[in-house]
Amino acid sequence: MKKNLADVGSDAAEELATIGREFPEDECRVQRISLGHNRLTTLPMEFALLSRLRYLNLKSNCFSVFPDVLTLMPAIDTLDISHNKIKRLPSQPGHLVNLRVFCFSRNKVTRLPVYLSRFRNLTVLQADKNPIEWPPKAVMEPPNMVADGAKFSISWIKSIQKWIESETTSEIHPHDDSGFSEHHDLESRLDEAYSAWSSRLPRTDSEFDDGVTPHARSFSIDSNFSMSSATESVYFSHTVRKHLQRDL
Repeated sequence: MKKNLADVGSDAAEELATIGREFPEDECRVQRISLGHNRLTTLPMEFALLSRLRYLNLKSNCFSVFPDVLTLMPAIDTLDISHNKIKRLPSQPGHLVNLRVFCFSRNKVTRLPVYLSRFRNLTVLQADKNPIEWPPKAVMEPPNMVADGAKFSISWIKSIQKWIESETTSEIHPHDDSGFSEHHDLESRLDEAYSAWSSRLPRTDSEFDDGVTPHARSFSIDSNFSMSSATESVYFSHTVRKHLQRDL
């Protein structure tokens, strides 16, 4: 079902980061967010304040540019950004190298990044329905399915990674380093966002919203609601607490 969420504003992302916190120095407790089937085109830098987020579903939105803020999220291990219009994966992977599940099928990606060979934890890769030219089709097209699907998937991923490594071992790829300054700039912006956000956190127990459950171990959030475009970001910020489910 389409929820028509077109924007996750900075204020909404900051409020998400405070959910379940008992003290200002506590880490964010949100671990899963599903924002699939909306109209999102960007994510704010403040989204990286969700420092414990492990699972993120962004499938079937309107992204044409990969949201680079995702490379700054240290805990993320499952990312589904399929069914969008992304033409290029980020120039630097950042924390994406820790992904176990990476789904970006049905986009417009033409080339896999060299750094994909460094995704040592990757067990699920969905890249079909992209006009990928490199690696060539003979490498990207999986062989016939075998009985053990998990073992098959890992073997196929390893074969792609080995091909990339063999093709790039003796070559110099300045493109891989071109994102360094860009990534440094992202981290600087994140530091600024964190400083601004933390300065507004409540400092005493009495300042906390009674609606927050401070002792919850983790939370899942699903954007299972709709709103008008004029008030989407604000409505999301105030409604998100009503759509929380504890991870079991």
